[in-house]
Amino acid sequence: MTAPTDFWLNEALMRHLAYKHLETSSKRLRSIACVAGYVTPTGELTATGRIFAANIKISDPWLVQNDLR
Repeated sequence: MTAPTDFWLNEALMRHLAYKHLETSSKRLRSIACVAGYVTPTGELTATGRIFAANIKISDPWLVQNDLR
């Protein structure tokens, strides 16, 4: 089971990827994140993914609006 922090980091990462890649398919987003090394094939965040998600420069209006910084 993932920690609550991992859930929000994963959410921020996926929203960031969706915004940057103009992608809406969650399956495609997971594939992009997996190829980049941010998540494992099972969807768990890697150490690199945690660091990246925690340091995302907030440019996604949804993240800013909902204060997921």
